Amino acid sequence: METALLDTAVSWVSMQGTAAEHQVMGLTRPRLGNASYYAFSDTFKARDGVVMVAIVSEPLWRRMAELLGQPELADDPRFQGDTARYENRHLINAMLDEWVGARSVEEVLSVMGQARIPCGRVNQVSQMIADPQVAARQLLQTMTVPGMGDVIHPRVAIDMSRTPGRINTPAPRVGEHNEEVYCGFLGLSPQELARLQAEGVV
Repeated sequence: METALLDTAVSWVSMQGTAAEHQVMGLTRPRLGNASYYAFSDTFKARDGVVMVAIVSEPLWRRMAELLGQPELADDPRFQGDTARYENRHLINAMLDEWVGARSVEEVLSVMGQARIPCGRVNQVSQMIADPQVAARQLLQTMTVPGMGDVIHPRVAIDMSRTPGRINTPAPRVGEHNEEVYCGFLGLSPQELARLQAEGVV
């Protein structure tokens, strides 16, 4: 198995068609923060946190219009189709900013869940660490770090059944492996290494 950060980054950026769109149409999409291209989705601040909402397709938009108490928006030409909603996202953002902002995250998730509108909590780091699914997947492991005690580290994220990855040691302290590097790999004697250390070179 092989994987690389560059592969992941290029795949993620291109998966929404941005590379093909640039090649075929000469169009470079602008940065949109947390919004999506081609259809409406974005993050919104509730009273006690942040949620992500995605409205892709006519049925979802009709349910969202009902939820907002403005069913007439379902037939508003400004919001007919995913492309129109993307182009007029600033208008939808204003409505959802107000609607979500008046509620807690749990209220938003509950009401939108009942309406079958895709949404989810945007976790803080503290919430991620405490998430039961993160624990079930064993995504974080504890390792003893000299001078700091037990510190959580991310485990190797790629699962391989026969040769599972693992982290055995914390990051080295400055100079921790000087002897191995200078005397082992570079062939210096312990006396030469001591002289370099005394002179402040190492």
